[in-house]
Amino acid sequence: MGRHRGLFLGRKRSWEAALLAASIVSSCFLLTQGQDTIATKISIAVEPLNPVAGQSVTLTPGVVLEDFKRCHWYRGVTAESEELIFTHTPPFYVPGAAYTRRETMGPGCSLHIRNLVPEDSGIYTVTLDESGMLSTTGHVDMEVSEILSRPVLLPVESVLAENRSVTLRCSTSDSSNVKVFWFKDGELLQAQAGLSEQNRTLTLAGASEDELGTYTCEARNPISNAISNPSIISSRSSQAAWKAEDIAKITAGVLTLILSLIGLGVSLYRCRGRCRTENTSTVEAPEPPTCDPPAYENVAIPDRPRSEETKSA
Repeated sequence: MGRHRGLFLGRKRSWEAALLAASIVSSCFLLTQGQDTIATKISIAVEPLNPVAGQSVTLTPGVVLEDFKRCHWYRGVTAESEELIFTHTPPFYVPGAAYTRRETMGPGCSLHIRNLVPEDSGIYTVTLDESGMLSTTGHVDMEVSEILSRPVLLPVESVLAENRSVTLRCSTSDSSNVKVFWFKDGELLQAQAGLSEQNRTLTLAGASEDELGTYTCEARNPISNAISNPSIISSRSSQAAWKAEDIAKITAGVLTLILSLIGLGVSLYRCRGRCRTENTSTVEAPEPPTCDPPAYENVAIPDRPRSEETKSA
């Protein structure tokens, strides 16, 4: 019995020793893996730094192991199969579920994307497998900018009544790298109450006359900016005053036009009379008639009386 007990104790000690050795190896492996994970976090260079829609971009890992076994590119933070763009097992390339036919692989496990669209914005992840147990990982958040068109600000004109609010909406790109700024009468609104989270809307409470004026919004991204159409906010009293002033301006304009037409008519009448006088003074006077008797051709001269002939003889 003592012999069996000794055998049992020996086996127990052997099992405990094996378990202890396995624990030590496992701990060393986890420690090494943790150190490798920290040490092998890599950066990703984006070229160009501010990619533009319609152009191309290249994502290149900052450190590439010379003897890596496999390279993966993903759209997103997690290495999910549905987010896989490419798997590169030298010298072969295998497209994944997120491949759009616009991606190609380049030297150093770089990823090239052509014909960019704003939807290409987001986080990209690269994984480099050095061996079956060690790998390096890197992430980059890439924003694809676009040439901004003019924002549309609605409503174009509003009447701000007391205790009633008006909401202005600035319609522009929904991209996260587009920032919206508001202006009142050309002055930038700093910490304005009533702005939405992304500054796409501005609500005026109508509690103060200071809110009346002309508003615009401006959209900006790293490569362009654009200013909206103006939106005029007025009150009923100011609108009535504006109408009265407008009517006065129209009336003054009509009177000015009438007076101008009268002056033009008088000028034309005077000019016409002057022209008649000048024409009359320049006409030559007709020559007076002569007293010579008219000469008649082919008329016989009557004979003189005989008495006169006798006298003359």
